[in-house]
Amino acid sequence: KQWYQRRVRESYPEMGREIPNYDTQSSKTAPPPSGVIVTHAFFRTFDYVPVDEAWQRRICNAFGWKFDGCSRAETVNNLYMLHSKTCPKTTPIRGDGNCWYRTIAHIVTGSEKNYGSVKDSVMAFMTENIDMLQEIYENNPHLLDDYGLTNSRNAARKIISRHRRRGEWSRNVTMEMTAVMLKTRYYLFNSSGGWTDMNSGHHLFWSRREDMGAYPDGVTVANIPDLAEQSMYINHRDGNHFEACHIGLHAS
Repeated sequence: KQWYQRRVRESYPEMGREIPNYDTQSSKTAPPPSGVIVTHAFFRTFDYVPVDEAWQRRICNAFGWKFDGCSRAETVNNLYMLHSKTCPKTTPIRGDGNCWYRTIAHIVTGSEKNYGSVKDSVMAFMTENIDMLQEIYENNPHLLDDYGLTNSRNAARKIISRHRRRGEWSRNVTMEMTAVMLKTRYYLFNSSGGWTDMNSGHHLFWSRREDMGAYPDGVTVANIPDLAEQSMYINHRDGNHFEACHIGLHAS
């Protein structure tokens, strides 16, 4: 525990002695902002392990995306500790309704300009797994409220069609299906001032990831690394906009 707290103080000396017990966790949650359901917020220290260049290159090769550069700071290593109520610096992302895909594009390809390719791949992946998505909507009709649907008939097809529109904001389904497609978790810094992870049954799409392994033709699935510690860290503090979080990396 002392080593754990010392690592946090070294990383964030401004925290002083107010370091929470590393093995405690809160079940507090925040109200869902703009259709994004925030669950399993925790208040502790945890490992900060962002994806590295090798992971980026493998993902880009798998999906045929352009690789523009490493998005991880060279100074970050797998022993870096992050306080759960502290958001690192963020890379500014254009707010045009595509900020989720732009953020993912920055993290994966090194440039938000490749967001179109990322979105197209997410939509194609959702379409390949449409039967499982339909089952989830039929068993959880409350998920249809955000889309104004009164019944689950062809719900998955209608929702995918809606998210294909230019500038359509991302919601839980597109966010979680992005993670499922990449076999990589994301941490979300939310409007309550804390991080939420994906280790919760409330992430209905992520929790069914083992049942959604169909990829479109042209994707080299063998190049996609298996689920590991490396994760994507995303700022969503204002409840509307997404930006990529980083430590020790200048904004680009």
